[in-house]
Amino acid sequence: MKDAEREIIMEIKKNPFTESLKSLSTIFLLIALFLFGTPVNIIATDTQSQCPLSCQIYTIPVMLTPGEITSYDVVGTLCTMGSLENKTVQVLISGATYGHVYWDFPYRPWRYSYVRMAARFGYATFNIDRIGIGASDHPSGAEINVDVNAYVVHQIVQALRAGEIGGVAFQRVMLVGHSLGSYISIAVASQFQGDVDGVILTGFLHNVNPEFDDPTNYFYPANLDPHFSGLGLDDNYFTTVPGVRGDLFYYTPNTEQAVINMDEETKETATTGEFASLEDLVTSTDSLLIDVPVLIVIGRFDYIICGGDVDCSDRFSVINHEQPFFSPEACFRVSIVPNSGHDLNLHKNAPRAYIRMLFWANRHVGTVFNLPASCDCPQNQPGIFRSHISFRP
Repeated sequence: MKDAEREIIMEIKKNPFTESLKSLSTIFLLIALFLFGTPVNIIATDTQSQCPLSCQIYTIPVMLTPGEITSYDVVGTLCTMGSLENKTVQVLISGATYGHVYWDFPYRPWRYSYVRMAARFGYATFNIDRIGIGASDHPSGAEINVDVNAYVVHQIVQALRAGEIGGVAFQRVMLVGHSLGSYISIAVASQFQGDVDGVILTGFLHNVNPEFDDPTNYFYPANLDPHFSGLGLDDNYFTTVPGVRGDLFYYTPNTEQAVINMDEETKETATTGEFASLEDLVTSTDSLLIDVPVLIVIGRFDYIICGGDVDCSDRFSVINHEQPFFSPEACFRVSIVPNSGHDLNLHKNAPRAYIRMLFWANRHVGTVFNLPASCDCPQNQPGIFRSHISFRP
């Protein structure tokens, strides 16, 4: 049995069951769907679950600020199993020094690829290289901050809703962010109300570990790094110093060294503008403006955001810390993944995080436009999210 299968079984066993999920045989049918795409009708239709993953790359022209004349290109990959019609699309936004690879990791994708797991659940994903990252254009790093990123993502969301990406006008759009991408997601949902129907924030809290006090120990100019020295980036682009990603982003007892090695090989950049934005956003209350459901998912051993005022071993410590930052309309929930660090997607138990995220999305947003979400915001807000499995015969 693969480790990913064990993670799925553990996650299922620890959560309440619906009437349709009381047999061990059903659990293994779920595993077959999630990992191999066998024809089990849960969330997606039989036809969809048998379809291979289909992906198409799109280039989207965007502006950095409203009214600007200069246009830049952002590159994203739209993936689905089966038809795009009526599906909810999740826009995937990576963190600092990460691009689209974080969401669709090429090593052991049956374990580490969120894109593939989301497709198994019936979602489409639009996995972008943020402006200044990877295949997307690289303006001056001084120009790129969280607000610029948010305006760029807003334009992408509008393009998805208008049918300009994939030829389908998506009626439901979610944001799924990681770390810096979570701050960007908050900025989009708070500044452009009506853009999105739900937000998942991973590797994020309104808190920074006081031990993570000197970024110069971990970051240096990208032009000094062999990966980026020939790209002509300006001095406002930074990346991680070789060899620090393991201690910074991982709970290493639950990490494959091959993953850390590939992470180093595929790392990306961040900008001085983005770093400067984060200093204020850690304590910002802009998130109070979000009026759609929000899920926060963190690793128990996240070195960057846990510590100081927040004890990530105590779910109520996390909830009590975050509660003042969200309105009742956000219906916010918190899920803490054990034995995981900052990069939830790149730990051995990544499927556990994915299941929690996608079950929550099923309940509060829904996989397809013509079916309602199965769960309204309950009154005892905020609280801990425990995933419930939905089964469609």
